[in-house]
Amino acid sequence: NVNEAPSITSTVTAFSAAENQTAIPNATITATDVDADDELTFSVSGDLLTIDAETGVLSFKEAPDFETTTSVTATVTVTDGDLTDTQEVTVTVTNVNEAPTITSTVTAFSAAENQTAIPDATITATDVDADDTLTFSVSGDLLTIDANGVLSFATAPDFETTTEAITATVTVTDAAGLTD
Repeated sequence: NVNEAPSITSTVTAFSAAENQTAIPNATITATDVDADDELTFSVSGDLLTIDAETGVLSFKEAPDFETTTSVTATVTVTDGDLTDTQEVTVTVTNVNEAPTITSTVTAFSAAENQTAIPDATITATDVDADDTLTFSVSGDLLTIDANGVLSFATAPDFETTTEAITATVTVTDAAGLTD
């Protein structure tokens, strides 16, 4: 009896997975071997994917980020310990909306009375999703914030009547409603 090579029987070679997770839905590679006693073992090339050696389930070693990795192509190998079969697979990484992040490091400001301007009171934010529109809002009714993140008083404060510090929460929101 001559040892026969195993054969990868999976017909699907292109998979899709959302960014920020290691799971790849429906990404199981299957194989058979006419030699009933042969134990099959799977492996995958490269350093981005991993495969369960016994079950053939593909996954990412680390969750990919769409902004840096949009697809991965690798070669899956099945072996019976002596002979092998290979199949190229491609996993497309899909984009998921991610929340914006306020990047300002200064959170305390001083202003002179009787004016609405607050010097250097600009809140900055970023969003890794390209072309995402960000809007700013501020809690309470004493302050306002414009589309560029510039804080100002809604009405000019008077030191004689407003002696306490004003505390407010600034929120940045992306087009899908995610916030920071």
